[in-house]
Amino acid sequence: MSSAPAWADQTEDNKKIADALFVEGRGLLDKKEYKAACDKFHAAQEREKQNVAILLNLGLCYEKQDRVATALKWYRKTQTAASENKDPAIKEYEDAAKERTADLAGKVSKVTFSFAAGFQPDGSEMLIDNTPIDRQELIVEVDRGPHVIEARAPGKTPSRKELIVEDNAKSLTYVFEPLADASLGASPAVRKRRILGSVIGGVVIAGGFTVSGFVGNKAEKDSMDPDQVDEKHSLLTANLIWIGGVAVGVGIAAYFWFTSPKAESSRSARITPVVSPESTGVAVFGRF
Repeated sequence: MSSAPAWADQTEDNKKIADALFVEGRGLLDKKEYKAACDKFHAAQEREKQNVAILLNLGLCYEKQDRVATALKWYRKTQTAASENKDPAIKEYEDAAKERTADLAGKVSKVTFSFAAGFQPDGSEMLIDNTPIDRQELIVEVDRGPHVIEARAPGKTPSRKELIVEDNAKSLTYVFEPLADASLGASPAVRKRRILGSVIGGVVIAGGFTVSGFVGNKAEKDSMDPDQVDEKHSLLTANLIWIGGVAVGVGIAAYFWFTSPKAESSRSARITPVVSPESTGVAVFGRF
């Protein structure tokens, strides 16, 4: 694992840079600075994609961090690259990678994915840590720690959940539940924001009308004959209540109208209160 063989198909500059990065990575590995060593090996591998010594050391630095699944990935890449090269000197790297793979194969955690009734894999995109899940295999090796599992499909509300793997050598299962139709409504958090927004919006609109009504009421009272104050005041108060109620209703209805799903196939309705001097009730707004 300590030397990087030269490759004829790489430019001399790439080789020099990769060699220098490789040496730095080995130095960090010896100091047990494993994450920093991995960064150096990754930078070297960008210069020499199929350099088996770099690939092998990537596996080693991840193994030292107890990231078994990631280490296995790089050990397997080492075997593939070595098998494609006919240089006899490469054989020792292939053998070392095979040995490490055999030792770690029983120590890696695996997640087995399945589908609940109603989930449609066809047309769905399923990912773990932003990496697509193979529909044919449905078994994924994972490192110890948190992982994000997602499912997406056209016209559906995406699902995103966290799975925590507490230790290596664990066998876990994850069941994909059916995705909700996006046209049937928003998530609970979005619905809560919509309700809060509609209430605040309605109150603001009604408040504006109310303040205007009081100002107008005072102006009218100041200009009226004293004998007509009560009658005129009652009329303005009734108008004020009516305007305020309508403002609240229109504000709420308009908010839900413009924020509701717009899928052509969806049918939705919203109910809002209406208040007037003569009666109280509800009004229905929506698309049918």
